[in-house]
Amino acid sequence: MSGQATSIGSVFVGISPQHVRNVMHEYVRATIKNFDKYIFPSCGSFTTAQVICRAGVDPKKVITSDVSLYTTALGQFIMGKTLDKLGIVMENIPFDMEQYDNTRDKLAELFLAMRYDMNLREKSYYFKQITKELVINKKTYHANICKQLDEMYQIMHGLKYATRDMKEEVDTYADDERCLIFASPPRGQKDAYTKMFDFKNIIWNNPKIPEMSDKDFADYYSKYLPKKATIISEEWGDYESPKGWNKLSAEDKNDEQTERLLINKKIPEDFMKRKKMGEVHPKYKMYNDEPITKKSVIKLTKIKQDEAFYYRDMFIHKLGATGADITVAFTIDNNLLAVTGLTPQFLYGVPSTGKNSDGRLHEKDYIFQIYGLTVPSLRYKRLGRLLAYFITCREFKENLEQLEPSLQMVNMTSIRSSALTPAPEQKLVHGLMKRISKDRMPNQMFKLVYTTEFHDRSYKECIIRWLDELRRDEQLKKKLLEESHE
Repeated sequence: MSGQATSIGSVFVGISPQHVRNVMHEYVRATIKNFDKYIFPSCGSFTTAQVICRAGVDPKKVITSDVSLYTTALGQFIMGKTLDKLGIVMENIPFDMEQYDNTRDKLAELFLAMRYDMNLREKSYYFKQITKELVINKKTYHANICKQLDEMYQIMHGLKYATRDMKEEVDTYADDERCLIFASPPRGQKDAYTKMFDFKNIIWNNPKIPEMSDKDFADYYSKYLPKKATIISEEWGDYESPKGWNKLSAEDKNDEQTERLLINKKIPEDFMKRKKMGEVHPKYKMYNDEPITKKSVIKLTKIKQDEAFYYRDMFIHKLGATGADITVAFTIDNNLLAVTGLTPQFLYGVPSTGKNSDGRLHEKDYIFQIYGLTVPSLRYKRLGRLLAYFITCREFKENLEQLEPSLQMVNMTSIRSSALTPAPEQKLVHGLMKRISKDRMPNQMFKLVYTTEFHDRSYKECIIRWLDELRRDEQLKKKLLEESHE
């Protein structure tokens, strides 16, 4: 939450580190079929809960809890409830929630008041200046927070939140094998968590839940190791990890301590421990196997290359630095469906045969697809086929020219794509593109290059054709199965 010139700092400091969020994202993607509930006690700023929702988990499967006013108020907002029952009262500070008539604006005002109250404890000149800044540029900070809240609501609305103690929440679900619990026992100075949110000028209906005792903490790992639920815990220090717990990840800190993610179960073989990646702020929630119908809405959006790599690595594995000049994302009903990278380098250069009558180059008239990947799907085994439909249709060409105006100066009539496969043909593009080359690589893989002029179809027409194909495939399978039983 920052203004145009001065950073006011975070209202809440309990945010999962970047590498923890990355690992949780990868683990959830690798095990998404295994769980019906995802439990986040002591969920703080909902950062890890947000990560798994972005990874494709339905928010309705997510159960969160905490004890602070910050998290409780945020949880009420995400659930679509008001803050009325929290009994919040502000005194002696220049902020007023009652001036607003909607929960989002009230919550943004509350967060600014919290930051202001926390700064009053500090004596340094820096914090005094920040406190003044909060009041002078309140409208800017308020608008920034509202924007963040809107994004969180869109991603996580549907989850459940309750003001509950972490131990009580973990005990409730610990013997359910279809539950994934992300719970890290608090460490450090006694009552540090309570003191962090001991506001002097803000009161509320605080449930007065006691913090985990030293004995509870000492028994935590041995107690929950044998439980049926899968439990993941963030733990740090310069000592040996608890006996029996496996390490999902470990990262050294500057103070010579190691931060670890521990799990009480065997690590799946298909789980990839992602290396530290650059800071990426993905825009979209993932498509999560919702039905695709003739009414589904497809949109094409230009995205940055780092974001395309982020999604691409999530879908399968690290492919390396296969750069593209243009990177775009397909969304279906506002959820991310696919990313593809293209290069127009073949479109440029000195034409050998002049120009068309409209002044556009026409010697090399194709754009090249470098890569194209879809969100993994259990419902549909041929999402890649749907992507092939999209990239070869007229509406895709028109969208590209809108997103990349320089393409409008080129007579772009066709698209090419290459693939490395163990088979001499790629069934994915059968009937959509024509193979123009086939080379056997030293590793015995085939490098195939396909091309086609853009088909005169819209995205909606592509979906209709694809759905018809699925229906025919199902009918054929059913017929063959019946014949085999005769």
